[in-house]
Amino acid sequence: MSAEHVTEAAPPAGHALLEQLRAAGDALGRALSWLEAVRPRNVLAVFVIVEWLTILGVALVVRHNGWIYYQGGDQLWNYVTAWLWGHGRLAHTSIGYGWSIVLFPFALLGGPNLVSPLPFILLFNVLVLMPVAILSAYGIGQRLGGRLFGYWTALLWVVVPLIGIEYTNAGYHQRYTELLLPQTLGLAVMSDFPSMAVSAAAAYFVLRAAQDDDRSDALLAGVLVGIAIGIKPSNAPVLVGGALALLVARRWRSMVWGTVGLAPSILALTVWKAQGEGTIPLFHRATATGEVLVASAAPVLALGLHIHTYFHPSWQRFAQELDSMREHFWSVRVLEGLFVAGVIGLLRKSRPAGVFFGGWFATVLLVKWANQGSGTVDNADLLRQTISAVPAALVILAGVLLLFPGVPQKLPRPKPRPWTSRRFRAGLVAALLTLFAAVPIALAAALPVLENSDTISYYTQTGSSLSAPFAVDSGWRPAATVGRGGVSLTWSRLDPLGGTMDYVVLRAPASRAIVCDQTAGGAQCRLNATPVDATHGTRFVDHIGAGRWTYRIGAAASWINDPTAGDIYVVGRAVTVTAR
Repeated sequence: MSAEHVTEAAPPAGHALLEQLRAAGDALGRALSWLEAVRPRNVLAVFVIVEWLTILGVALVVRHNGWIYYQGGDQLWNYVTAWLWGHGRLAHTSIGYGWSIVLFPFALLGGPNLVSPLPFILLFNVLVLMPVAILSAYGIGQRLGGRLFGYWTALLWVVVPLIGIEYTNAGYHQRYTELLLPQTLGLAVMSDFPSMAVSAAAAYFVLRAAQDDDRSDALLAGVLVGIAIGIKPSNAPVLVGGALALLVARRWRSMVWGTVGLAPSILALTVWKAQGEGTIPLFHRATATGEVLVASAAPVLALGLHIHTYFHPSWQRFAQELDSMREHFWSVRVLEGLFVAGVIGLLRKSRPAGVFFGGWFATVLLVKWANQGSGTVDNADLLRQTISAVPAALVILAGVLLLFPGVPQKLPRPKPRPWTSRRFRAGLVAALLTLFAAVPIALAAALPVLENSDTISYYTQTGSSLSAPFAVDSGWRPAATVGRGGVSLTWSRLDPLGGTMDYVVLRAPASRAIVCDQTAGGAQCRLNATPVDATHGTRFVDHIGAGRWTYRIGAAASWINDPTAGDIYVVGRAVTVTAR
């Protein structure tokens, strides 16, 4: 064959693919370099706007009744507690005080019915607390590996809840999208979402304290951890993780200043429980008012006294919930593998960070998932109770990237520098301590507890337990007439801004319309009433035998606009009739 007929051989297919991958890698590198050069505030603004649009899309698609999305019942505990402060009474303090502090101005303006100020509360969640959470996620990532790793962490915050929609099996899809997703995105008045936002902010300052050993960072970290515990005492796992991180980093000064920042909230929670519940739960005994200040410094040192009263870990229970995850989600093994891989990745970059977020999330699993008395995965309540640990889970997921060879070494180390002026930091700490420590202490010490003679909030009996409390609207009362056909009741329709109300007719013997349980703290009075009708209408005729009967109308609301499915948000004044 002549030389003129010799052709050049085509390059191997593998070589062409390698060239394409190299070109794609160069393009990615240029894009990342450009992104790193952009001002962070501009990139973060895009993240926040995308998150707002995501929430708007979910809000429009998920079933709802006006502004009412699925709640869990605890929203009434927090709101009624705040509303009672406006009436000069301290409720039975079965919950923390932190979220009620935030709801207090909404309750003053909105009145007894939570549905009235509901739109403004949800807007506060979405417009204020959600950006705080995203900025905290970015800050954590930036402290671990620079701007790009911070953007990676913030991106996961935005997209992971949406990925979860496709990760669920078909039979669980409705529970995830309608019961869990609105809670995660702030479309509820439960305390889980603010717990998540505050815990994310606390985690950022704990990480700064572990890295820089700056006393102002440690002080603010302690204050924010205390606020998270004040919102829900079950948020204490973030304290466990933070303490482990400072211990591993040997930041003794930060541990001292963190304790100083934490102490006022622990004091406030102790006074709050002792006054409104009549006992400090960890001591498991009644505490007289005069003993409160003496005993208030002890709970931190006495965490183990009666912890068994609330904490019953069971490996069988934990295994059952994991089995439920296997049933309802695409693969629990993938989630377990990501958790282990993410913690290892964080440990490669920073041992304090790995211990912090791994210890925080593991403690939540131990306290919630392995503990008897919590919710279940089947009803999505257990996943809701884990929302406060979402920051830890997302940082662990972001840490999977750190397993790639050379990545931890290439990521920049943050330089110690204050995040704002010393004066601003001091003012922020003072404002937070005033609002979330001094104010609840003053309220608990100054307000008389709700007594048996008060007619402000009630419960109804639901099996062996009480329902969530609901307020009494003194300006709303049914009209009753007695005739041969029975007792005819009519009432005016409530039209709160947040959604459509349904109505429950409650009937009780006039001699025992109210039954109050004896407690050492605030009264727990329930309506000894039988629900005789649930309706969209404003009229009901009750065919009843002779006797004296007391009627109340309860206004209920649900996200599916079903009169038989919602919680009672408010009741009207009683009307008593005599049937012959």
